Amino acid sequence: MTGQKVIWIAVAEVRPGEYCSMSFLDGEGGAHVVVLAKARNKAEFTRTVIDELDEDDVELVKLKHLRPFVEERDKPQFGEHELEGLEYVKRGGKVGFGDFYTFPEVDEEEVVH
Repeated sequence: MTGQKVIWIAVAEVRPGEYCSMSFLDGEGGAHVVVLAKARNKAEFTRTVIDELDEDDVELVKLKHLRPFVEERDKPQFGEHELEGLEYVKRGGKVGFGDFYTFPEVDEEEVVH
């Protein structure tokens, strides 16, 4: 697929792998984080995020609210780390991350279906 890369944004749900190098995920069930990356489409964005997370042995569970980034709409809602992630991607970085909001591990037997 051809076309110009644009910045995409999503909220990622992630889980630490056995050898996760992100120490703040130790003992946690996972986290939600805003992710930004340049891509031509959703599939390329997803692959880019997965590749980056794999380097730290972090598993992408799902992406929510995946769409092209619109500066006028999205940037005013950003905190410090999201702004840093945006600037990183604008300067040519692969994936920018916001704050990681961790959640505890859930016992599947306790989940109400």
